[in-house]
Amino acid sequence: MHHQSKRHARLRRMIRELNRERKIQAKKVDILCHDLVDAQRSFISRLETLRFAGAFYRSLLGVSDLTQILRTASEQIGGELPQVSVSFFLQGSEGCKEVPYEAQATQSSRLEALLEESVCRDICSANRINSLENLLALGLQVNAGVTGKYCLATIPLSCGCRPLGFIFLHQEGPDSLQAENLQHVYAVCPGFSEAIAATGRFSRFKQLSSNKGP
Repeated sequence: MHHQSKRHARLRRMIRELNRERKIQAKKVDILCHDLVDAQRSFISRLETLRFAGAFYRSLLGVSDLTQILRTASEQIGGELPQVSVSFFLQGSEGCKEVPYEAQATQSSRLEALLEESVCRDICSANRINSLENLLALGLQVNAGVTGKYCLATIPLSCGCRPLGFIFLHQEGPDSLQAENLQHVYAVCPGFSEAIAATGRFSRFKQLSSNKGP
């Protein structure tokens, strides 16, 4: 009887150890599954970025006019971010100003009008993706009606360390501009910035700025 009790105690101990090991292994499998899902999600995101970048750069092949470049870029970004409004602000002789392209040339969005010269200057200096929260910290003045209705973001344009301006995006819905989609657009900005800087019109635009002096 005593021998049998010892045997049962040993079996219970073995079962507890097996259960403990099973839980440890289950936790490892769970972590591994999460890592695999995260890796797959990251891989798919990179593929989406490559897809968008390929289409974006193909659309700019052979285009050398600044207005056409901006219009084409707007169409490509609009395809990636449906319902988004796209504006471009570039450095010039009078600071960083919106550069209209065709349909935008005859109308001024009230949201673009919120970007005062000092705010535009600070956005260029920041040289990063800015959410609405970042823009407010940079001095953007908006009322609660705008912050509750729209999602705003800026994406920098620069050649190396030299800021050229930024892309201004806004869309109805407070969470409509997702960070992942903004990263897709940000990925093409180096090449897009080079295309802008290479245009004769922009070169003259910058020349006026450099000749103006202090």
